[in-house]
Amino acid sequence: MAKARWTVLNPTIINRTISDGERTILDKFNGSHDYRIDKIERRSQREYDISIEGKHYFDSPTKPGERVEVGFSAWLPLMCIRDLLNWCQWDIAEMTSYPSMTAAGDWSGVRDSEPEYIWEIFEKYVPSLFGF
Repeated sequence: MAKARWTVLNPTIINRTISDGERTILDKFNGSHDYRIDKIERRSQREYDISIEGKHYFDSPTKPGERVEVGFSAWLPLMCIRDLLNWCQWDIAEMTSYPSMTAAGDWSGVRDSEPEYIWEIFEKYVPSLFGF
């Protein structure tokens, strides 16, 4: 199976609702991961505050050579932090609501943090990965 690329049901609507920066992150993110995005929903007017739903494809852990498809939903800032950053390193962990848990490798320390802490991590680290 070829590597999945993100697709949307109605790209003209999506083009009017996401910024160039959001599109760049989605393009790069999905260029290096096996995701197909089916739905993008703006949560607020704040840039990058979007929810996404779709399918995630990965190699079967029990059947070599087979691909597995699993549905997913995510908030873009958390998805980027989880998949693009070394989120358990101390300089990121100390920005969460639960620094010790996060530094020990417990994702819930990031996931369950106050939204303003998640935004601070996202805004400090993610845009620089994309040159903006």
